[in-house]
Amino acid sequence: MQERSDADAVMALALIHHLVFGANVPLPQAMGWIVGLAPRGLIEFVPPDDVQVRPMRARRNGIHHRYDRAHFVEALAALARIEKSTVIGPSGRELFRYDRRR
Repeated sequence: MQERSDADAVMALALIHHLVFGANVPLPQAMGWIVGLAPRGLIEFVPPDDVQVRPMRARRNGIHHRYDRAHFVEALAALARIEKSTVIGPSGRELFRYDRRR
């Protein structure tokens, strides 16, 4: 699918935690796939203690890949320049705008 994409930008809202906890994809690999879809974009980080993430983590019985804000930022920064981050409410969810055209 990725080789057929020709997008200018991507919006991955409330997606990354589904890949990490639901599909058991390591965060750096999931980030690489999303950032590889388009040179610019928005990716939403949903904290591990978010009400929507807690049940997903519980189903993994404590067996899952590292998932926290620091690891998220590290994985994104390894692939693209983080242009801006904005916390979007009391839940701690955060939008990250990236540009991989360094």
